[in-house]
Amino acid sequence: MIQTTPICIFVYKRADTFRRLIESLVKNPECERTPLYIFSDAARCEADRSAVRQVREFAHTITGFLSVEIIERSINMGLASSIISGVSHVFSMYERVIVLEDDLIVSSNFIAYMHQCLEKYENNLKVCSVSGYSSQRIADLESDQDIYFGRRSSSWGWGIWKDRWESVDWEVRDISILKNRKNRRKFRRGGADLLRMLRRQQQGKIDSWAIRFSFYQYITDSFDIVPKVSKVINCGFTKSATNTAGMETRFSTTLDLTNKRIFDLPNDPFEDKDFMIAFRVPFRTTERLKFKFLSLCHRIFGKRRSS
Repeated sequence: MIQTTPICIFVYKRADTFRRLIESLVKNPECERTPLYIFSDAARCEADRSAVRQVREFAHTITGFLSVEIIERSINMGLASSIISGVSHVFSMYERVIVLEDDLIVSSNFIAYMHQCLEKYENNLKVCSVSGYSSQRIADLESDQDIYFGRRSSSWGWGIWKDRWESVDWEVRDISILKNRKNRRKFRRGGADLLRMLRRQQQGKIDSWAIRFSFYQYITDSFDIVPKVSKVINCGFTKSATNTAGMETRFSTTLDLTNKRIFDLPNDPFEDKDFMIAFRVPFRTTERLKFKFLSLCHRIFGKRRSS
């Protein structure tokens, strides 16, 4: 079995953000020893065909990695099914994997951070995943530690091991345990929105692999590794974003620019009270409504100023 840790990137129709992701990723010196797998979903409709073609054309120009394999879907699978099947496919060859989507930018020490965490906690089943993203509230905590242990993984740049991934019940057959109030409260340790998202998933109103994975974390009572300073930012919350340009959002954060490559990683996971409080803030209902209102005002008054 190959022991190298590959990177999987899931792309659709955003060639510009995909290009920015690759430009940031190749600043990681580990790339030249890293296999890259690109999963390109097919166009959902005729209007998307040109954009999907541009993404695929760019994918075929990518260099700087140990190898590049491009999997071009012939049908539109949607993000959830694409990630579940794509990651499962790569796990037929590897024991661990790093996953990215095409609207992210990573730090120059993103891969080093991922490698060290995946190596350190590979045999510790209390740790189920490694996240690359963390909010600004976590970076602002008065602490010198490099990581925290959370109860919810981030879909914005993450790593996982084969044994954890293959243990996930994507059908969420144990959801009945949430009928118990105590269990529901425990599930919401990772955020006030989790229960509503899981219900919407079960009702077919959303199609999310991440909420199903969050339920797996709850069932196994396991932790996710969260960096103190984010190794990932989402392009949707940068100054170039259409709806949030020039304003802060509840997920705004500062990218790690230190190029630090050796991280202090505790042997065993533990809960930090201050971290848990800071982590849950962006997921509060009041916080979500506040930033929806601010975003609406920004769009309305922004259009007036430009007209």
